[in-house]
Amino acid sequence: MMTFRSILKISWGRTIFLGFTSLLAIYIIFKTTVSVRNFSEIINQIDNRYFWLAFAVIPPSIFLNAVRWHYVLKASGYIIKFKRVFMIATGSLPFCIIPGRLGDFVRSYPLRNEIPVSQTIATIILEKIIDICTLFLYAGIGLLLIGYYWGSAIALLISFATIPCLIILKKSGILPETENKMIKKIFDAAKILDRIHERKNFLYMAVLSSIVNMGLSLVGFYWLMTAVHAQVPIIAIFAFMPLCIIIGLLPLTLAGMGTRDAALIYFFSPYALASQSLSAGLVYALQGYWSVAILCLPFLFIFFKDES
Repeated sequence: MMTFRSILKISWGRTIFLGFTSLLAIYIIFKTTVSVRNFSEIINQIDNRYFWLAFAVIPPSIFLNAVRWHYVLKASGYIIKFKRVFMIATGSLPFCIIPGRLGDFVRSYPLRNEIPVSQTIATIILEKIIDICTLFLYAGIGLLLIGYYWGSAIALLISFATIPCLIILKKSGILPETENKMIKKIFDAAKILDRIHERKNFLYMAVLSSIVNMGLSLVGFYWLMTAVHAQVPIIAIFAFMPLCIIIGLLPLTLAGMGTRDAALIYFFSPYALASQSLSAGLVYALQGYWSVAILCLPFLFIFFKDES
């Protein structure tokens, strides 16, 4: 029988390794690109008004995170009260800094007696696919508006074609056999699309929730850039920040720290100093990942309650 403790059996060696690579990446950035003195000055002179404006988008983002998953569950035919979905989604956030996105998949545990675990994980994968498509949508629109037409076309193609391609692949019956767990989960998400049919409106609401949520996050990062006194057009934020977030999702560092920051320095070099981009990136990680993990710790009781 699956227990909460069994879910938490992760490779601590991998966690330590990714933590080390994060520190190494940031160290290399400081050694090659960013002056420690300039970085310290920017942090000391941060505009608190915009810092707290950026922080203010986190509570509605947490709420919309639960709303999105709630609609994906409803679109898949699973009717779970929103309060329960909110408690589970919020309680899982402290685990999102752990390698393997454990915070996402641990959500299947409290619902194990109501929904098959594989089906819950499929809804979570589908939710993440929607999120990534939303990131490419914002990037495509932003790149189009600043004149990167080929980049825009590629981003928009990925945004609009990903889910239809999964549906076509599923209906074709030629899903390849693979031992890769993540690819299997993506194909499970494709299979769960069969359950939607007459509940497409719920899927559209999930997509809308993702669009609003990501828009809030991008505006929050715009305020962070303003807080470190970088004059970055909001269109550039919409164009490049989604790409930085996607790069940060690569399993190379802990919670994307280091890789996402290097991408920020590269993409925003025409608009901001490297020290400003790094400062905004580290504050973004502090606000959006580490502080959320701490603030949501009280919601963990839902997992331990179900364990008793």
